[in-house]
Amino acid sequence: LRSNGSTMKPLLVYAPGIELGTLAPGTLVIDGPYAIPAGGKIWQPKNSSGTFTGLSSARKALKDSQNTSAVKFYLDIIHNKPVQYLEKMGFTSLTEADYSNLSMALGALNKGVTVEENVNAYATLANNGQFVDAYIIEKITTKKGKLIYEHKSTPVNVFSPQTAYLTIDMMRDVLSNGTARTAKSRLKFSSDFAGKTGTSQDTKDSWFVASNPNITLGVWTGYDTPKTLNYSYNGLRYSQRTQYLWADLMNAAYNVNQTFIKSNTTFKQPNGIVSRSIESLYGISNSLLSQANIRGFDLYPSNYVQKQIKATTSSASFVSLGNKKYLALHSTPKEFVEHGTILSKDFLQTLGGKYLSSSYVSSALGGIRTGANQLKDNGRAPLAMTLSMHDKTISWNRHSDADVIGYRVYKNNQKVATIKAGQTLSYTGSPGD
Repeated sequence: LRSNGSTMKPLLVYAPGIELGTLAPGTLVIDGPYAIPAGGKIWQPKNSSGTFTGLSSARKALKDSQNTSAVKFYLDIIHNKPVQYLEKMGFTSLTEADYSNLSMALGALNKGVTVEENVNAYATLANNGQFVDAYIIEKITTKKGKLIYEHKSTPVNVFSPQTAYLTIDMMRDVLSNGTARTAKSRLKFSSDFAGKTGTSQDTKDSWFVASNPNITLGVWTGYDTPKTLNYSYNGLRYSQRTQYLWADLMNAAYNVNQTFIKSNTTFKQPNGIVSRSIESLYGISNSLLSQANIRGFDLYPSNYVQKQIKATTSSASFVSLGNKKYLALHSTPKEFVEHGTILSKDFLQTLGGKYLSSSYVSSALGGIRTGANQLKDNGRAPLAMTLSMHDKTISWNRHSDADVIGYRVYKNNQKVATIKAGQTLSYTGSPGD
């Protein structure tokens, strides 16, 4: 029994969220620093990258395995007891504490799950939302053909075909350009695969589970007595090693039965699913979605009701200092100015919920700004700076004055470079200088 890490997200967060009507692949969310009261303490879930991307969507969040977005979506449905879906899919070691534990969204089970149970659950999504428990023996007959035993399956309806398909469709992106690109590149054949990677706390467990219309295969790597996996071994990260194992096993099965394993069919979209413009649903510009690497159109259940308030946006010019952005002044030199869009603070707080850090909502989200803070001029000329030189490169540290937004480099009274405060603070001369 082991934590299944982020392979839990489709099973407990995304598929139940779609089934309960709180999300769809195109539902917007804020990937940011959440501060959530839990057990008398404040829990602040982190992404494995240690960074936040700001505006995101359910599809993007699953593809990139964003922890904070998964927790936010789980907060939206935990009162519906989504752990019941795991019960229906054969998880046998659930505890009472699992029903209220927010970190369940990230695979933090009290006891854990077996590889068989985890893969069974993924097969449910590939099977139009019907759970069929795994078995080994199909039937037993005598030498004369008399039937002694035959297995009888009892399917359990867990998710609607629409929910199952939308979750599968999002997981396609995991293999095409998400956290499982390695697995797809190692396969010796092409097929319509959808799946999810997973890593438990302290990197003690590494998972990958994926399905095509014919087969679901999952692998786990770890130690009998749990301990941290080597991050890198023979030039491969632990997640790559797990995906290599999955692909090698899939290729071996393909060698035995090419027609069945490859599956020339694709997952079929059922009725009851429509494509909608995120721009029209949220009142948010396609250029802003593009900046955040979010599709302009995405799939939704046909009865999906967009519950978010509309974004109110306006164009803005701003300057960057560290990881914050401030509205530019009329006097700000144009060479230091960036351009973006202001989203209403209420809109972003709605996307992030009540536990999103208010300071984050008030600061920059990539090219997106909230509020209208302006950087104040301290009223004096900047103090002198110290430069260092190595070969043809000069470099310097960030200026001690908080209102310095950039630097100009001159050579023989001619400006040769403009460097913004957030860029690398150095300049290399050309040959012959």
